[in-house]
Amino acid sequence: MIVAKFSGYCTTSAYGLTQWDYGQELALECPDIDIPDGTEINFYQGKLSSIDYLKNKHAMIPDIMLQNAGEITAYVYIRSPDSGETILSIQLPIRAVSYTHLRAHETRSNL
Repeated sequence: MIVAKFSGYCTTSAYGLTQWDYGQELALECPDIDIPDGTEINFYQGKLSSIDYLKNKHAMIPDIMLQNAGEITAYVYIRSPDSGETILSIQLPIRAVSYTHLRAHETRSNL
């Protein structure tokens, strides 16, 4: 689980993602902001985009975005019948995994 901690600011970075590590969950720690279940979280990476909905301030990071090293930007967006507002943003850098590292892991797995 990747934890994004907010302390008085509306933007933060959360570390710990590694390329190809699927099934990663993002948890928001922001005690000063009430975020209801069902709030949108929009993920962007280059030309890729995805929407999920928060439950207990948790959402799944899109697996397809974890195929690429680089960075994901996530925006927490609250809608009402009359308006919408981005209330938080998160930068999620992804550490690259080299091909030789993957091959070494594959070789160890086959022993």
